[in-house]
Amino acid sequence: MGMTNSDHLRDQALLEIRPQLGLDTTQSRPLERFQHQTLRPLLKLQHPILVRQFHAFLKEHKQHLADQSTSERQAYISHVVKTHKRLRATLFGLISGFMTGDEYDFYLENRSECNKRITQMVIQRLGDALG
Repeated sequence: MGMTNSDHLRDQALLEIRPQLGLDTTQSRPLERFQHQTLRPLLKLQHPILVRQFHAFLKEHKQHLADQSTSERQAYISHVVKTHKRLRATLFGLISGFMTGDEYDFYLENRSECNKRITQMVIQRLGDALG
C-alpha cells in the first residue's frame, strides 16, 4: 500500500507523542526490537487508559480486588486478560491503534507473538498498578 501524506502526518504525530525509553535494540531480533521500540513505549503511553479500562471491566463484572491478597489479584488479572475475549480485544485495540502504518503491518504479520508479548506486559502493568 502506498503511503499518503495524511498517513505520513499521522505516523509523525504518533511518534512525537510516544515516550522514548532509550533502549538499545541494535542487537535485537525483529520481534524483540518491536517489543522494545514499539510495544513498551505504547504501553507506557496508554497506561492510564489501560488501567481505566480494567477498572471499568471490574465494575461491570462486579469484582472487588481490594479484598484479595496480592497473589490472588495477580492471578485474577492474569486469568481475565488471557481469557476474556472482549477485554483482550479492547486492550489490543488500545495499543495497536497508536501504531504507525509500518508498525501495524509488522503487528499483523506477527499478531500471535505480538499479542502474547502485549498480554504479558499488560498483566505485569496492571498487577503493579493495582498492587
